[in-house]
Amino acid sequence: MRKSILVNCFLLLLTGCLTHPKYYPSTQDINLDNKFGINGAEGVYQDKSFNSSETVSISRSYSDKEIIIKKDGFKDYHLKLRSVWTDEKWGYENLIMSSGRDISAGYLFVPHNTIVSLAAIPIYGIGLLYLPWGIANDIYNILIGAPSTAIVNPWTKFEFEDKILLEPTDEFKKECHAKKDTFISNF
Repeated sequence: MRKSILVNCFLLLLTGCLTHPKYYPSTQDINLDNKFGINGAEGVYQDKSFNSSETVSISRSYSDKEIIIKKDGFKDYHLKLRSVWTDEKWGYENLIMSSGRDISAGYLFVPHNTIVSLAAIPIYGIGLLYLPWGIANDIYNILIGAPSTAIVNPWTKFEFEDKILLEPTDEFKKECHAKKDTFISNF
């Protein structure tokens, strides 16, 4: 009897942890090779270099950012990453039995844990033990969790142009024009 009460209490506490929604990733991945077809280039983001074949993860923010693309024989290209509002939801449900549907941040303002605790009192009888945990969890969600979502996971994404044309340097143009049947390209 005592073990079953402890197991039920543990399961209720575990269920409380599982009903918290999960954030969507707060980064956006960009790969210059896959997105723009630029081979053999070097990207620079926040003073850190990466190859064009590597994927760089950029934290979403409310401000615009920039990637500098460098390639031998071409002028540096400043790729502007414009921060725009997205229509994505805040997160998704993290329930074992759920479909993992998208949910909005308004989900945090509803005291789900307290409601589950109160509903479990007549069914299991031990919902009363879970009630303080449920109330504390809901107070945290309403006072801290919901207001901080805009900081932790901003509803923004980066937009940038679809095509990039790197401009050859004057030296490279002269060198290519000196050779017959030479074509200058990004690749």
